[in-house]
Amino acid sequence: PAAPPGPHTTKVSHRVAPRSPMPATLLLLLRGALGLGPPAGPVRLILDTDMGGGACQDVDDVAALCMTHALADRGEVELLAVVQDTAPPPCAGVISVINHYYGRDHVPIGAYKGQGLHHSYPPLSYVNDVVRAFPSPIRNNSQVRDAVKLYRRVLADAATRSVTISSVGLLTNLELLLRSAPDEHSQLRGVELVAEKVALLVVMAGRYPSSQRAECNACGCYNGADRASAATASAASSYVVKHMPRTVRMVFLGGEVGENVRTGEALESCATRDNPCRHAYMAYRRDSFWGWAPGGRSSWDPLATLVAIRGASAEREGLVECSDCSGINDVFNGRNTWRRGRASNQSYLVLERPDVAKAAVDALLCQPRAHRPAASPSPPAPPVTPLAPWSPPPPPRAMPWWMTEPPQTPPSLPPPPSPPSSLSRSAGSRRTSSRRITFVGGRGSSGRRTPKAEKSCLPLRRAAASPISATSSRLPRPSTHRYRAPKGDPIPSSTV
Repeated sequence: PAAPPGPHTTKVSHRVAPRSPMPATLLLLLRGALGLGPPAGPVRLILDTDMGGGACQDVDDVAALCMTHALADRGEVELLAVVQDTAPPPCAGVISVINHYYGRDHVPIGAYKGQGLHHSYPPLSYVNDVVRAFPSPIRNNSQVRDAVKLYRRVLADAATRSVTISSVGLLTNLELLLRSAPDEHSQLRGVELVAEKVALLVVMAGRYPSSQRAECNACGCYNGADRASAATASAASSYVVKHMPRTVRMVFLGGEVGENVRTGEALESCATRDNPCRHAYMAYRRDSFWGWAPGGRSSWDPLATLVAIRGASAEREGLVECSDCSGINDVFNGRNTWRRGRASNQSYLVLERPDVAKAAVDALLCQPRAHRPAASPSPPAPPVTPLAPWSPPPPPRAMPWWMTEPPQTPPSLPPPPSPPSSLSRSAGSRRTSSRRITFVGGRGSSGRRTPKAEKSCLPLRRAAASPISATSSRLPRPSTHRYRAPKGDPIPSSTV
């Protein structure tokens, strides 16, 4: 036995000091490398969405939010907040309608209140349809707080490296969050607060490994976006990718993944007519002439959100992270290029089994809700026009002559008047210049593709000098319908 301590001896404790906990980011990476999946317990998620409005307006944001509520009913996720990253006011109302339908009015909603985004062009028709047909405590974004303030409050209250963000719209909110200053919620700057609280950011933007042209969520430059709004969105995507702290793991899902997985059509038969998710998809199918195909709509946003919650697994979600792709994502002016190099905190997703991905999303969309609204029972079924089975759009002959293939010959115009003698030149030296315009629409292999045609414009001098005659009244009037391009590849409005 040890001798009793004397006046010059030191008492030695045999208690073992507790080990310091493993950093959450390292633990997450190790679990992924070992194929163990996400840690036990619900994922704490913030959903950042444009919800049918803005430059990248679409209906798959509805699927992302409805699917998140279904996963919350299963105990797989805790929805901390939903923020709108675009300007149209009623988009926040759609978020509130869905939250109310699933019995989660307590989930806070925020909206972009910064500068640079305009809402002069309307959201998709289903947005107003859903807000009018279903009850909710919030009807538009004037009733919600600033998204950056909500981000800072939620992150300040969260545990260290415990938050996951799914960004399925513009990156405008995230840019302002990273640039934000200390406030009443936290004494940390925005970039420091994100580094301390966020473990994973899944971003639906770009195409991988590289995009040939600007992608919508990365540029915000389609569907009638003005130059100021497009510049704001493009600068935001570049800033977020470049300045996101390296402690935050970033996973990108590109347009080439979501466009090959069609979901949502199952809602017509599996969901009741008082379901706002079903109502939104059926209204989109009824009113939109682009983007719908057998199976439903492309699934960019629900797949990104599904990976944010469950992780990437070929057997369960049909998606895996790329292998042998060490490097970083370089985003500039709405385009992205994967720069190979050393291992980093960034990677992108690859679609391995589209059938598995489709089944996973549709199963969650068709899952009955577990909770009903506390304030009142579900509203009666809203009036919905019966829908005929999907059929291909009308043939191109119904379109104006200047968009058909091959181009039709327009009615002949009277010859232009002779130029003044002072401007006349010899017949051999006279040249007439013309331009060629190409109309391209659609999104690659998915959905319906707007016909591609070329035609030579009339000479500028002839067009300016020719008087309008009786024959010009027989010219077909160009369609006044504004083409709504999906997220992805259509021609930006600034180019037309």
